[in-house]
Amino acid sequence: MKFKLLALIALLSLCIGKAYSQGGIFLSQYYQNLPGFNPGLTGAADFLDIRTGTRQQWVGFEGAPKTYFVSANGAIKPKVNPYRKNSLRMSESAEAQLPSSGASRLKWGLGGYVLKQEQGPFDQMQSVVNVASHIAVAERTYLSLGIATGISNYRVNLSEVVVADQVNDATYNRFMANGFNNTYATLSTGVAIYSDLFYAGISALQLSRTLLNGNDMLNKGGNNQIFHMVGGYRLYFRKFDVIPNINVRFETNQPMVVDLGARLRYNKLIFAGLSYRNDQSVIALLGIDITDKINFSYSLESRVGNASDVSNGSHEIMLGLKLFNHNRFSPLW
Repeated sequence: MKFKLLALIALLSLCIGKAYSQGGIFLSQYYQNLPGFNPGLTGAADFLDIRTGTRQQWVGFEGAPKTYFVSANGAIKPKVNPYRKNSLRMSESAEAQLPSSGASRLKWGLGGYVLKQEQGPFDQMQSVVNVASHIAVAERTYLSLGIATGISNYRVNLSEVVVADQVNDATYNRFMANGFNNTYATLSTGVAIYSDLFYAGISALQLSRTLLNGNDMLNKGGNNQIFHMVGGYRLYFRKFDVIPNINVRFETNQPMVVDLGARLRYNKLIFAGLSYRNDQSVIALLGIDITDKINFSYSLESRVGNASDVSNGSHEIMLGLKLFNHNRFSPLW
């Protein structure tokens, strides 16, 4: 079914605020792809971490947001393994001591992601490259600083739009006169501190955004700067880990979003958890390491209270691949 333009724009003006403008990357399982939320955590894992997934919001609602992404990040010739106590599969006798030389206490991270988001007739494509430097400030603890630069393209597909009066519809005519897409260059940054037991960081996404070409009116709502505060901590209980985590999102002219949850992980092979987000969303989480290299996770997001009337739930699926993980390290996230 095709969309009526004015009704759709009015609806998306409301819904985009609820969906946090769809600016940058938004996931319930943000801890599975932390470099996308904080460039400073790029390369924190001591292996090549590849993730791909999809997020289907508001199932059953026509024109509901859909997200698809693939990401990869890893350390460049790390001199020190930051997770040498992060796996029950590795004996402490095999651990190396932290070198004291400045060169060996520094490592670099490189990564990025490609993101596609759809919402009604509106599409966004984003390609981002992340670079981070990590300096060891204590045994198994790193301070990191990262930057991310990318290209974002926004497009409206007018073939999906029905306009009753094309001649006199001012909005339609502005689109026709100015074009159906635009392209921006973006710059983001983030700082983090982490170890095998915790991580905490703050980042500014879309800190700088420059229009390269196209119709700027297509994405006025996405010009806001976005700030994320992420954190997590691991508690050991023999073969069980309890990992509370938090993601706080600040955005210009939008309500603050707080996502707070916890996961119970058994033997670093399988986890289950719950999260609550202050837009009245409850999120159930489940994940499993299929092999030493492949892991799978799923989340089901449902609204509670009055918000449950506008959504049939959201689904998120993620598949991970760990390459060059010779010592079978299992990172905190």
